[in-house]
Amino acid sequence: MSKEKLSAKQWERLETELRRGPLAWGYDENQCWTLGRIKMLIGRLFHIGYTIEGVGGVLGLSGRN
Repeated sequence: MSKEKLSAKQWERLETELRRGPLAWGYDENQCWTLGRIKMLIGRLFHIGYTIEGVGGVLGLSGRN
């Protein structure tokens, strides 16, 4: 399981930005959030690094296909 690195306030900010959608962050093709895009967003917003697997883990997506 991935170690939690984001504070409650950071989670709120991340959720807000995810609701704005990928287009708000310059992804004009394929309007879907991917683990890679969320990883990049976390890095840009908070200067915190996760692996793609780590992002899936903290989002509760590990083990899903």
